[in-house]
Amino acid sequence: MLAAAAAHDATCRLPPPLLSSPMAPSCAIPYRQEVVAQDPYIVVLHGPILSLDIANLLNTYRPRIDVSASRYSASMYLNWTTEPQIASIAARVVPTIESFFPDALVRIESVALTRYATGQSYGWHLDAYNMQTLESRALTFLVYLTDVPHGGGGETVFAHVASDGSRIAADSTLARACEASSRHTKVSPHAGRALLFRNVAGAVATHGSCVLHGPVKWIMQFWMSI
Repeated sequence: MLAAAAAHDATCRLPPPLLSSPMAPSCAIPYRQEVVAQDPYIVVLHGPILSLDIANLLNTYRPRIDVSASRYSASMYLNWTTEPQIASIAARVVPTIESFFPDALVRIESVALTRYATGQSYGWHLDAYNMQTLESRALTFLVYLTDVPHGGGGETVFAHVASDGSRIAADSTLARACEASSRHTKVSPHAGRALLFRNVAGAVATHGSCVLHGPVKWIMQFWMSI
């Protein structure tokens, strides 16, 4: 898979402007995928971002992020139109996402790099600014940049989506949803794994990040309109 992905680099590492996009579909990296739920649409992708890209990204931006002493994560926004490193990743992210929504024009709205330290979490929230119109942040593409060992926490968990894709109507605390015995959909951090989900009307796409018990967790987030 990595060899196939590397073969795309000469074509897909293009300068901006990138993202209106008719990028060539061949720029989407081959990967394995698992559809977790249909409503909201949630899919886990294995390997859409190269390990070399992850290493370069962290080497470049790790020193620039302000470390938070709070129980929440620390983030910084990245410019995908002027920073070549981000542009090259975005050039492959967009056609990958378009392969799931072939009739939509996918546009990146914002990109962020986020660091979680031991003990930090992120409570229940929605990514879309307006859950009625969904005019912004209709899609979230979250890339895990580091591994967290089994039992180390840091999972992305959905408040109303069960592990079998069915709906969970009752409200739950983040701590309870993060328990190993809970029915909630939980995606564990593994470097190169990505999570794509659609932000639909209402609260069904509510999600959060479980408390991190293991080492530092890094993620990269793309928010898209379609």
